[in-house]
Amino acid sequence: MRARRDRNRPTSLNLTRLEDRSVPAGLDALTPPAFNPDGDVGLNTHPLSHFLGGTDFLTGPQAGDPAVLARQALATFAPNLGLTAADVAGAIATNGYADVGGSGLYHAYFRQSYNGLEVFNTSVGVHVMPDGRVLTVNGGFVPGIAATGALAA
Repeated sequence: MRARRDRNRPTSLNLTRLEDRSVPAGLDALTPPAFNPDGDVGLNTHPLSHFLGGTDFLTGPQAGDPAVLARQALATFAPNLGLTAADVAGAIATNGYADVGGSGLYHAYFRQSYNGLEVFNTSVGVHVMPDGRVLTVNGGFVPGIAATGALAA
């Protein structure tokens, strides 16, 4: 006869802590003071969010792959988001899909990177119509992250 395990007794787990390979988005040197009225900017703070578009399209019709058009729009509208070309140059595409059974609107999402590491809590969405017109660009990246050197080891 086999012994029964006591269901009320917790099992032990052996876990190994891994090195943190991320860059937090809310660094004191990079986050505008007006973002947090308490002045206590933590490492898990979201960067300021921006929205472009709404009443009219941001571009005219364009031919091409919507994922490529979205990345081009991110670079084109970076200054409107308070970003430099270097801030968006290493953006990582995290998701991209087209609405089915309706508008065919393509949604592309990007996360900021710094020195090859993803920056937590950063996300920008670029939304492209089937004819290539950019409808909106929204979200937030850390402005000036590439130029500050604040994250240099």
